[in-house]
Amino acid sequence: MHCILVFDHLNDIVFSKCDKNFVKHIEKLGEKNGLTCPDPENGDEDFNLNFVMQLFSPIVTSQRIMSSQFGNSYTSIQCQDGINMVFDEYMGYLFVNLAFEDIHWLKRMLGICISIVQHLCGPDVSVLKTNASRSMLVMRLIDTWATLVSKDQSVLLEALEQLFVNSDVNGTIIKALKDSTDRIKTLLNYSKSHAVIFVENRFLGLYSSKSARELSSSDLLFLGLMAEMTLNHFSVEEGISVNEGTSSDDRPSPTDSPNSERKAMIKPCSQIAEKPEDNLFSDLVLLSANNNIAVCPYVIHIAPIAEGITLILLYQTQWESLNLTLNDALSAINVITCVSYNEKEGIKRGMESLESAMKKLLDVIKKIKSSDITPRLDACIKVLQVKWDLLKKQYSEGHEMAISSCASSLGVSLRELLQAASLDRTPVQRGRHAAQAIARCVCTAVSHFTDFLKVKAVTNFSLGSYPFSTFCLKSLCMLYFIFYQFVCHVLLL
Repeated sequence: MHCILVFDHLNDIVFSKCDKNFVKHIEKLGEKNGLTCPDPENGDEDFNLNFVMQLFSPIVTSQRIMSSQFGNSYTSIQCQDGINMVFDEYMGYLFVNLAFEDIHWLKRMLGICISIVQHLCGPDVSVLKTNASRSMLVMRLIDTWATLVSKDQSVLLEALEQLFVNSDVNGTIIKALKDSTDRIKTLLNYSKSHAVIFVENRFLGLYSSKSARELSSSDLLFLGLMAEMTLNHFSVEEGISVNEGTSSDDRPSPTDSPNSERKAMIKPCSQIAEKPEDNLFSDLVLLSANNNIAVCPYVIHIAPIAEGITLILLYQTQWESLNLTLNDALSAINVITCVSYNEKEGIKRGMESLESAMKKLLDVIKKIKSSDITPRLDACIKVLQVKWDLLKKQYSEGHEMAISSCASSLGVSLRELLQAASLDRTPVQRGRHAAQAIARCVCTAVSHFTDFLKVKAVTNFSLGSYPFSTFCLKSLCMLYFIFYQFVCHVLLL
């Protein structure tokens, strides 16, 4: 039994991922407590979530009170029947993970979930409730991580395995990646770009343009997870794509994770030139790029150039400075809304941070080019200024009761600004055709040694553990014994 839940400040569920065992367990609890549990076969998902909220409301409310009034929130709960629950918070949203698993393992899985949400949603976690495709993508990435961590110890250690090839092959790959970044600048006019190749989830090569920031280790781990997810889920059925938010089957939990075997229906780009949209995953992600948090918006295109080999194209949009200041402002608002209205020191500390962040944000807004300001973005900026002036007025007049509500309203405007600018998907759709053309060029450049790379990925040194028979273990011990005698010049009679 396993379940991951995300609650907002109103204790509403914005994201849920559970297996069938959890649903059955909830039904038993409902019958025991006299609550009417709907039949899951009826497909009334909203009503099911409302029922789950009834059961978790006391725990979530207690967690909120312990955090806001006492500053001593729960980190985990152990139940008598063996169920363990762990808690964590991000931007005022409460993440809950429960299962019959060790607490340390549940905390780690919850940390992976939060990291994925940061890379896909940024500070606006509420998008998981309104955007079905984004919620599905988070689920699939969690499933992919759960599959990899059970079979690949490098993922368990949060390490990225690199595939080593000879200098000739490496030179060809780097040249193809360099040409890709040059084409991104020529065709799409984005100077800060990266091109990466993964063989399964193993890192093969990376080339970054001169003006681009270096990708961090966490970025590469996330990209490796995206590459593996794409190979597992991408174009499983003709005409279905991950970025459409559809799925061929239901995968409710990491234990029901997708099969790790490659889908034979995945075609290299050279074979799908007549259907350029079928095998290209395009989306908008946030990477850290030398920052402590993932705030740099990147358009990402992932294309399978051969079976088990994926090309990832990344180019940074113009909203990095805006996104950074938005993240700081939302963090300050979270401080204000999480403290009690009578805690003047906490409110003062939050308002000081918010004033600094808003000053930087308004300065960044003034520097936005007029050509980049859409009608939606212009409306968000005007509303933001009005709500900020209102909050400052309430704070200067000492209306503590109204400060929290005004701060929450300002947070809504900040998230709308985030969606209108940093997370606007217009550049994603605009660059799909160029990305497909670039992927075909890379596919042609590396087509001579794709079979070698696939074999190399299988036979390359791996940190995974393999089952050895008794005969194999005895043979290895004998070889080590002979080698020891040879090196030490020892002769046993």
